[in-house]
Amino acid sequence: MHIKEIYIPYKDSKTYCQIIEGNKKKTPLVFLHGGPGSTHNSFEILYDFAIQDERTLIMYDQQGCGQSKNDNIESYDVSLYLDEFENLISKLNLSKIHLLGHSFGGMLIIMLLTTRNNPFIDKVILSSTLSSASLWKKECYRLINYLSDEDKEAIESANITHNYESDAYKKAMKDFKNKYIARDYTEDDPSCLTREKYLDEKAYLQLWGPSEFEPLGKLKDYEYTDRLNKIKNDVLIISGTDDESTPLINKTIYDNLTCRKKWVLLNDARHMTYFDQKDNYLKALKDFLKDE
Repeated sequence: MHIKEIYIPYKDSKTYCQIIEGNKKKTPLVFLHGGPGSTHNSFEILYDFAIQDERTLIMYDQQGCGQSKNDNIESYDVSLYLDEFENLISKLNLSKIHLLGHSFGGMLIIMLLTTRNNPFIDKVILSSTLSSASLWKKECYRLINYLSDEDKEAIESANITHNYESDAYKKAMKDFKNKYIARDYTEDDPSCLTREKYLDEKAYLQLWGPSEFEPLGKLKDYEYTDRLNKIKNDVLIISGTDDESTPLINKTIYDNLTCRKKWVLLNDARHMTYFDQKDNYLKALKDFLKDE
């Protein structure tokens, strides 16, 4: 397996990109990571797919985070990421790709396919994502009901006071993440999950806000469910039974897509589905992409 690392010029900055080279006759698979403001790092546990499927994989850090750190960004907007993606495809001279987006990355895909013309995008994987900010908020508060009374009170208090720094709230967040996002990683886990990484907190705060449970930033009006019928690509939805991207959220996406579609619901998987159920996740990808 050969991994090439490059930096792609983007406006007055640059985008860090990894290319895991595979069979050039197969359509490459490009990954859009979550956040806003996270990194591609966790996707590296899917390197095996490049070998199993003999397919080129392309991963990158979005502007402001990871190795695409950019301290000059004052104001974040979704167009920053959509433009960066299109710039990356153009600079790599890719005429056809498959595209996978996890969480916020899936939101970017939905916005790309419903508001822009990207004829180079072929098959699409929506991984633990959402089409409606209001439904996400509603479902998160339903999930909170399964936490302890102490955690529920801490979250309610934080929402009233807008103080998200208390020890009680941080404990509640940790409990929520362990239950619905991912367990704490240890030194026995792959290094891509545990090594130090630069997270862009400004991006998260400006676009999503200080609370995991409801968008208070620029994405608070993200409502794309009624636009999903514009998507003409073949779509694979992957989510987990214990995912904060709940079955209802994913069923809503599935029901409103009018294209060829498939939904794989992975048992005993939280938001980090490709960590909790890696083998089944890779099988779903391989079956969906086949030899294309």
